Amino acid sequence: ESDDAVVPLALTMGAQAKWQGDPFDAKTLPDRLEIGCDPARFGDDETVIMGRRGKHALVALVCRKLDNVEVAAKVLEYVEQNKRPGERALVRVDVGGLGSGVVDVLRRQPSIETQAVNAGEASRYPDRWVNTRAELWWCIRRWLERGGTMPEDQRRDAELLAARYSHDAHLRTRIESKDDMKKRLGRSPDRADALALAVYGESPLQDGERVATPPRPQPGPKITGWGGVRPSSDPFAVDKPTPARA
Repeated sequence: ESDDAVVPLALTMGAQAKWQGDPFDAKTLPDRLEIGCDPARFGDDETVIMGRRGKHALVALVCRKLDNVEVAAKVLEYVEQNKRPGERALVRVDVGGLGSGVVDVLRRQPSIETQAVNAGEASRYPDRWVNTRAELWWCIRRWLERGGTMPEDQRRDAELLAARYSHDAHLRTRIESKDDMKKRLGRSPDRADALALAVYGESPLQDGERVATPPRPQPGPKITGWGGVRPSSDPFAVDKPTPARA
């Protein structure tokens, strides 16, 4: 294991050891159903749809060679299989590549809330992470540290363990490029990316940690990159100092 790994091996092993599979029914958990979708098209990459309820990750749905409408249909099937009666699931879709068309289709469905997410956008915490991709990976790490559990998946685990981080001149955390990860893995980290989308509701900060600069404001529901449609209030907001009067 590398010292610069974003997700330590012990966290992935511990998460799998605690995971509850059949006959456990995740619908009994009080947490909202949150789903991450990392779409692919007709290449070698996978389309991965992965859900979670709080600390409990669900078994992922993995598909190949689907168009945007077919991916959206698979997402809706996954929602129907895992939601409680009357529940409005939250679906986050990676739009950095080909996901915009999937978002367009899903937003016609009032039964779900759809958020568009773009890894290249600035982080909600610009003093801490270079971009939202780095923040997303730290959300995975914090979710696991807080007791997140997930089913066995060797392919996903290899992707999680492959990610490396470093710091820029401003000491902000950055994650190596996806191209570099592809070279080492021999594939795109699609399953890890879907998990990252599913846990984006987690705060990437350590419990009790405060930051000098409050998170970026999240006005009303609209596409804003990573996070796309976001609530008008940020659950991770920190106290903002009151400006001194002149």
